[in-house]
Amino acid sequence: MQFVASAGPSQKACNRRNSGAEQQDWPHPYQLSFISRTAMELVRFPLEEDIYRYIAARLREIVGESVIVVNAYDPAPDTMTCRAVEGVGGHASAVLRLLGQHPVGSVFQINERARESLLTGALHKVDGGFYDIAFGRIPRIAARGIERLLNIREFYAMGIAEDGALRGSTVIGLASGRLLYNSDVIETFLNQAAVALQHWKARHALNQKEASYQSLMEQVSDIILVTDGDGTILSANPAAVNEFSDGADLAGRNWRDLGWLSPATLSSLAVEHDSAACSDTLATCIVERELGNGLIKAFELRRSKLSDGHILISGYDVTERDRLDRKIIELNSRERHRVGRELQDSLAQELVGGVFLAASLEKQLAVANQPSASEAKRLSSIMRHSVTELRRLAKQLSPLDLDTYALASKLRELTEDICENYNVRCRCTIPSTALVEDRGIATHLFLFAQETLNYALRRGAKRIDLSFTTHNGEGQLAVWFDGQLPAVESLFMRDDALGTAACRARLIRGSLATHAESGGIRITCTFRNRELAGDVYKAPPVQRGADPPST
Repeated sequence: MQFVASAGPSQKACNRRNSGAEQQDWPHPYQLSFISRTAMELVRFPLEEDIYRYIAARLREIVGESVIVVNAYDPAPDTMTCRAVEGVGGHASAVLRLLGQHPVGSVFQINERARESLLTGALHKVDGGFYDIAFGRIPRIAARGIERLLNIREFYAMGIAEDGALRGSTVIGLASGRLLYNSDVIETFLNQAAVALQHWKARHALNQKEASYQSLMEQVSDIILVTDGDGTILSANPAAVNEFSDGADLAGRNWRDLGWLSPATLSSLAVEHDSAACSDTLATCIVERELGNGLIKAFELRRSKLSDGHILISGYDVTERDRLDRKIIELNSRERHRVGRELQDSLAQELVGGVFLAASLEKQLAVANQPSASEAKRLSSIMRHSVTELRRLAKQLSPLDLDTYALASKLRELTEDICENYNVRCRCTIPSTALVEDRGIATHLFLFAQETLNYALRRGAKRIDLSFTTHNGEGQLAVWFDGQLPAVESLFMRDDALGTAACRARLIRGSLATHAESGGIRITCTFRNRELAGDVYKAPPVQRGADPPST
């Protein structure tokens, strides 16, 4: 069994036997030629070749008749692993019998003294022979036998070190009667090799990561796209290819031009913010694909920024979840409307009757000049205030009870209530052209705003900005707030209210985006301003009771 293996480039130079002239000190031009040639070979060293074998072959080219051992260093267990042996020739079988195992792959512990010596970056002679070279891992009699078999009388060693870190080591066993020439060339070459070795290992590690990533991309059933900042798809897993391009390659195409993303989705998933804001941005939306026979498959897409500046778009099949969300929200809407209607029709009516009685009692006591007339007046005021609060609560439970264009006014009322009742600066920006004709969409948008604002109040917000616009068939409802801000990525995962708000955005086929902005968080719902198809619940008008008398 031969220990010598192919060393990659310049094979003929690696395997030639040196003549007597070559075993002497090389002239300066030959030294420069060797250093220049090996430097270029190391720069272009193929990833599929073994760099340890290359280093061993080149060292033997410099040294001449000798045995070369190249080891790799592992800092975690503080061990050396033999990676290449050159120069054993026809004695391989005998060496194997003496060692009891193949030297390549054998591991041995090193000590502190050896590590310090190897880190000097200088070639040095090792006393004690092959037994000390192997750190006592083989019997002395076997070590002496190998030395006699290979006719080795002197050993030299040098660490392969780069930037103060040990990467490996080399051992040179000189045959009897040979001298070590060209030590400067050896040290220069090994210093070059240390940098190339680290680069080669880094490329191997990167290839392994890429292979693992590619394997994961191929096996996962979720959609995964990686794009650059301009939207050009760099990679796409098979699930994305099958779902959105019917098997055609997606790489190199711009995901904005694929045709399966609505303008609202593009607006939400596009990289619209500067790099600082985009790093804290999480955008989600729902994409539907018609399968035929009236069946629709729904995907939730999420866009986030990677550390290298690329954009990761991941998609999950949420068809069943979307169907159940619709049922839950519909039941919730029906129950809210029922409670609001009962408050208006029963409790509100009784309270209005109480207001009339209190007002009548107040007048009677005032005519009789009774001292309790002031108490009756106070009772009448409390009753009127209770009616007002009850109707406000009923409107929140069943908000759009006037007409299909009431969303803008209801949002203004909502922000005014927050300013009045919570001592929070709440600004509302809604142009007069902002209208939503579909009552189902308007209902969900109002409740989305209500749930988001309630969340902001719970987070201790002192300033809230709400804006609502519609233009060219699209609408956008955005809420910005300060306070105790959570991580943007976990915004819709830990809070029930915001989880419900996200469901409402999905139900109107809207896109949801969150990002850090100006010391706060902005939550934006972008939607198509059109009549919804499907079974979104539309609450009937609420019967309003008589207004309490004024005083």
